[in-house]
Amino acid sequence: MLHGGMYHHYQTDKTTHVIASNLPNCKMKQLRTLKVVKPSWIVDSVQEGRLLDYRQYLLYTSKAQARLNFGVGEVESLTLVQGTETSGEKSNAASVSTTDDAERKQPLHATEPDFLSEYYGHSRLHHISMMGALFKQYVTQLREQSDGRFPGQERLQEWGRRNNTSYNISGDKVVMHIDMDCFFVSVGLRERPQLRGLPVAVTHAKGNTTTAQQRKGVDRAFEMNYYRQKAEPETVPSVGETDSLSEIASCSYEARKCGVKNGMFLGTALKLCPNLKTIPYDFEGYRQVSYILYNTVAA
Repeated sequence: MLHGGMYHHYQTDKTTHVIASNLPNCKMKQLRTLKVVKPSWIVDSVQEGRLLDYRQYLLYTSKAQARLNFGVGEVESLTLVQGTETSGEKSNAASVSTTDDAERKQPLHATEPDFLSEYYGHSRLHHISMMGALFKQYVTQLREQSDGRFPGQERLQEWGRRNNTSYNISGDKVVMHIDMDCFFVSVGLRERPQLRGLPVAVTHAKGNTTTAQQRKGVDRAFEMNYYRQKAEPETVPSVGETDSLSEIASCSYEARKCGVKNGMFLGTALKLCPNLKTIPYDFEGYRQVSYILYNTVAA
């Protein structure tokens, strides 16, 4: 970014290169149209002051993946950042920010023993992907353990008899769409009934901060210019120097009426909805309620 490059959090049609140290064969097949290169391509290009030939830095030069070598050797690494505010120190060691705004700690470096556990422990994408894998396995388990009975249907039939209502269950397939649009918010409101009916958002941060310039290595002006260049104009309409860049993961319908959207910066959302209430992630709660949901559907 400092030298004219553009970093994509997710692959888009404008992505030209993938930077990686290792990739499985299945991922390599998915990325046939992209150039997969080592991190040293960027580092060496910066040191040379020009864009070097990427072909000298291809991760794999054949279709087959090289055998992994777990010996001690030179470690190539990129800067891995969760969130949007990064450490500005010029280093070839990876660093990670682990929390947002007022709760944010100083970045951990890859040489520290708690680097990976700290990064994944605070990454919502990690938690979501882990839950996805968990419940795929759970659905398989439910199918394998099924005896062909559907106790939920039996309870509905019993309810119909008690209420003099006929409830016929046909053998046809039923296709359902279950809208989980506000799942994070709904789970968070279980223990916060006083917030029901109010504009609520799930995010790491609690509000705007006045400490952005005080943290070591932060170049807020550079960050803001970067976001304004890469994003659509309406995405960053009026984010100030001390406004939170924490992203909103989920918001209630009351918040949406004010123009708040999922993925929006909290600083922008607070301008649209000054009385927006923020609540933290509750991954254990999401897991518990997901079990209830899958058990209900399976029944």
